[in-house]
Amino acid sequence: MINPQQTQLPQAATWIVNPVDGTKQKIEAGEPIVIQSPPVRTDGVAPMMMQMKDENGNPMVMDIQSLISLKRFEGEQKRDMEKHNALLSTLGQLRKELPVAIKAFAATVSQRAAAPTPRAPQPLKVEPPPVIDQAILPCPHCSKPVKIAELSSENTECPHCQKPLQVEHAPGPGAEEQA
Repeated sequence: MINPQQTQLPQAATWIVNPVDGTKQKIEAGEPIVIQSPPVRTDGVAPMMMQMKDENGNPMVMDIQSLISLKRFEGEQKRDMEKHNALLSTLGQLRKELPVAIKAFAATVSQRAAAPTPRAPQPLKVEPPPVIDQAILPCPHCSKPVKIAELSSENTECPHCQKPLQVEHAPGPGAEEQA
């Protein structure tokens, strides 16, 4: 018969995963196990731990807030890279178009330099409008000249053909601004 005290079975190794940083530690039989609590957060949110696997398939413990921060950072990094690539594309297009713009600018400058210098502007000669009393208009019926001064009211007759005329006085300059 075999004495159970004489045979010893190999002991299985005990491993502890640190919840704070995810490191693994081998514990020998009989050693005390000290579990450290995660650090207290300063933002007042209690940590919520979750177990995940890293890219190599190893177990990893991470705080959910840290995961959210990581995902937010990755999103911001992606947007920054897209902005950077768009800027590089714009600069590449500018590099292609800049020589054409420089040639056009140089051509415009050379044309302006070759053009004769403009003379000083001449003052405008403005004649005053005729006085309404001196105006002469043709009659729409007989085409003979009719002096406005001869007409006494807005509804009168032509002095030559005696047909009715209707005279309306146009507003003077600046009448629209006053209205």
